[in-house]
Amino acid sequence: MEIYMKKATNSTPKILGNVTEGTLAISGRCYPEDSQSFFASLNSWLEHFYQTENPVIHVLFDLEYMNTSAGTVMAQMLKRLTILSDDKKIKVEWRYDNEDLDMKDMGESFNLLYGEMVTLIPKTI
Repeated sequence: MEIYMKKATNSTPKILGNVTEGTLAISGRCYPEDSQSFFASLNSWLEHFYQTENPVIHVLFDLEYMNTSAGTVMAQMLKRLTILSDDKKIKVEWRYDNEDLDMKDMGESFNLLYGEMVTLIPKTI
């Protein structure tokens, strides 16, 4: 379970996690029909990741679009990461298209909720 990978579809993101490297990247469009079901296997993998001795978790979000239910799942994931921040160094990067105010606003909301653990990084086209 060192590597977690899901290929992107028209409505779901590419997800690549690597326990050894301490990384998780979620990119693309994210509006699965059932967000809880779609992310269930990732959440199980993350629980394994959290239990490893790797002292760092670096999460990269690079999403073009995310619906409300997926945003709820992401918020739950970030909340869990804040709990772990006592034991591990947590770094979350929220990349967004500089012209996409909705994704910027979502990142800013996560930054307000979860503090400096979440860094916003604008992309230019």
